[in-house]
Amino acid sequence: MDATRDAWREVLIVTGGMTPQVVTETVYALAKRAPDPLIPAKIVCVVTGGSRQRFGAPLAEALASLCDELGIAAAWGRRPSPPAPPNPAPGLMIEVLCDADGGVIDDIRSDGDATRFADFVSQIVRREALDPGARIHLSLAGGRKTMSFHGGMAMSLFGRPQDELLHVLVHPPDFEQCPEFWFPTRDSLPLRAGDGRILDARDCDIEAALIPFIRLRDFLPQGLAGRVLDYASYVRQLNAVLGATPLSLELVTSECRVRIADIDEFTLPHTEFALYQLMAEWRRDGCAGAGPDGVGPKHRGWLTAEMFECPAAFTPNPVERYIAIYTDTFRVGTLRAGDIVNRITPSPTNGTQRSGNRKHFREWKSRLNRALQKRLHHAALAERLGAPLQPVKVRPGNRVVFGLHLDPGAIVILTDEPLGRESAQ
Repeated sequence: MDATRDAWREVLIVTGGMTPQVVTETVYALAKRAPDPLIPAKIVCVVTGGSRQRFGAPLAEALASLCDELGIAAAWGRRPSPPAPPNPAPGLMIEVLCDADGGVIDDIRSDGDATRFADFVSQIVRREALDPGARIHLSLAGGRKTMSFHGGMAMSLFGRPQDELLHVLVHPPDFEQCPEFWFPTRDSLPLRAGDGRILDARDCDIEAALIPFIRLRDFLPQGLAGRVLDYASYVRQLNAVLGATPLSLELVTSECRVRIADIDEFTLPHTEFALYQLMAEWRRDGCAGAGPDGVGPKHRGWLTAEMFECPAAFTPNPVERYIAIYTDTFRVGTLRAGDIVNRITPSPTNGTQRSGNRKHFREWKSRLNRALQKRLHHAALAERLGAPLQPVKVRPGNRVVFGLHLDPGAIVILTDEPLGRESAQ
C-alpha cells in the first residue's frame, strides 16, 4: 500500500496532559480540514497517571456529542490496548505511563520519568506503524513539552510517507482557557471562561497545522522497526547508521557469526564468512596491498581480486590465510572443511590456478556483498561494512578494491563464543 490510496485506516495519537479537550479539538479540526478531511477510526491517548481520570467519562461524553455535531457514527467506545500489533480495530484507547514494575507514573518529574515516556510513546507509534493500511496522525497539542518532543521524535523514527505530525491551533486563543469548551458548534452555545467572561462555542475556529518532520525509518537496519527496544537503543543504532557514532564489528569464527554494534547479528555461510573475516583482519592489522584510495605497498587495509591471483607476493598470504580461517570455522561441530584446497591455492604456478583463484574469490565476494546488503538495508551502512552498492575503483587502471570503512580498534575477532554469552538466533 502507498500514500496515494483513497481510504486509510486513520489513527489519531494524542499526547495528553490536563486538558482532554485536545482530543475533540483535533478530531474536529481533522474532520473540517481541506482538502483532506478525515475521521479517525482509532484514537490513542498517551497520558500519565495524574491525568488519566480527565480522559474518562467527560471525554467519552464529549466524543459522543462531537459525533452528533459532525453527523457521523464513529465507533469510539473505550477498549484496552491491543494484545499484539498490528490491530486495526477501531475505538478509544487510553494508554497510561507506568514504571518497570507496572506502577502508574503520575507525572513526568525526573529524568527517569522522561526516559520511560520516551520508550512508551515510541512503542505505541511503532506498534501502530506496523499496520500497512493505517495512516497515523500524531498531535503534539497536549501534555508537557517533554511528551510532545518525544512524540515527535517517535514519528521521526517510525513515521512512514503517509503519516502526519500536527499541532492544533485554537482561534481565538481565549477558548483555551475555557474548561467547558470541547469543540466549535453550529448553534450558539454560551460558555464561561476561566476569567468569568462568556464565550460562544460557535465563534471558535480550530486549525490542524501540519508540522514537517524528518522521516528516518528507511535509515533503520532491516527488521529494526519490528523489534521492541528502548528509545535510546533506537537512537543509538540510528546514529551509528548515519555515521554520527562509531561502528564496531565482532566476528565469532567458530559460529560464522557477525555482530555489528547492537544493530544486527547474523551468521554467514562458511565461504562468505571466511572472506569477511579476511577483510576484517586486513583492516584491523593494516596489511599492505590496497586501500580505499589506491593499490600498492603504500596502501593498507583493503584487498583486490588480483591479490588472490598472486597471493605469495603479499604478507600475509591472503589465500593461505583464507584457507586457515575457512578450516577454523568447522572446528566446532561435526562438519568438515571439505575440498576447498582443491579449488584455490596459496601458491599458484600457472594461469589456470591463478584464474581459478580469481574466479572463486569473485564469486564469494559477490555472494558476501548480497548477504550483507540484505541484512544492512541502508546503502551508507553497507558501504561502511564492506558491501557498497557500486564497486570502489581506484586509479590508475580503474582497479576494484574492497574493504571496511571501520576504525581498526573497533574490529574484534573471537575464535569461540565467550562462555555465558547468549547468541541471537
